Amino acid sequence: MKQGKRVSEWAGDRAKLKKIYEEKGIIQCEANLEGCLHNWILGFHHKRKRVEYIKYPEKLGEFSETILVCQSCHDILESNRKLTEEMFKKLR
Repeated sequence: MKQGKRVSEWAGDRAKLKKIYEEKGIIQCEANLEGCLHNWILGFHHKRKRVEYIKYPEKLGEFSETILVCQSCHDILESNRKLTEEMFKKLR
């Protein structure tokens, strides 16, 4: 199945971010919210919704625009904009 341009670009950004996080020693969930799974299904949570990056897609791969979180914390942050803002102020 053919991938779209943005999917291919995001794959490159993820690889770049993974390397940055490993170099910084960040290998567990940074949010550590109630119910945190620490290192189970880790992924990058963005400061803003992806649609907000349409004009500046290069920002999707910036360290300052992401935090590493487990799936449980990601689900909580995804639906709580205020908590997301607090996390980024604290961590970035």
